[in-house]
Amino acid sequence: MQDVAVGVLEPCGLEVAEDVFVGQGDAARVVLAPRRRDDEAGNFGRIVANDVPTAVLSGRPVVDTTENVAPTKSRAEPCATNAIAVAAQEEAAAVFGADPRVYLTTAKKFVGDEHGYVKEAHTVEIQWEKNEKGQFVPKEIPGTEKVRPVQLVLLAMGFLGPEQPLLEQLGVERDPRSNAKAEYNQYATSVKGVFAAGDCRRGQSLVVWAFNEGRGAARECDRYLMGSTDLP
Repeated sequence: MQDVAVGVLEPCGLEVAEDVFVGQGDAARVVLAPRRRDDEAGNFGRIVANDVPTAVLSGRPVVDTTENVAPTKSRAEPCATNAIAVAAQEEAAAVFGADPRVYLTTAKKFVGDEHGYVKEAHTVEIQWEKNEKGQFVPKEIPGTEKVRPVQLVLLAMGFLGPEQPLLEQLGVERDPRSNAKAEYNQYATSVKGVFAAGDCRRGQSLVVWAFNEGRGAARECDRYLMGSTDLP
């Protein structure tokens, strides 16, 4: 039995971000966080917790855009890092008079000035609709386009899934999100003797889930090899 660490290293892409210019000026900063890909609902990215208060202290307004829907009381922003980010957002709202978080919005393109510095972010509002496969996908809402002046664009985007070459070589079946397909608490993949746990099975998530699933996978490996197990 051999352990292989794969993790989730396939980054989310943003086609319009291929040529992001970074410059200086007095316009708003924009933090872009695309659609939800992990268990941290409404997460704008950990860098927001640092960037927002820094921008507030420097006297610059902040706009955070995301394709996520706004959190509700039943769908709160759960982790400690998000709590820090929310506090920073509330501070920005108090200073500038408006909540900087803009939900259900995505970037269409970035525009630079004659010196190569970013000056504009073109955004559009979206809504989530089911496609022919029953999957929720973002659809642009015509007439909601906006041009936002910016001086800095930060992309807090996360990752799509695990590296695919290894899973392809092993012939492991994957779920619709490109993760190794295996049931929680069982961890057996479609290939006999191959088990998956943590981010490569559930997608990008918290480290406590990696601990939990790693122990569970060790138990199932022991059961597979020995026929029974005393592991919890």
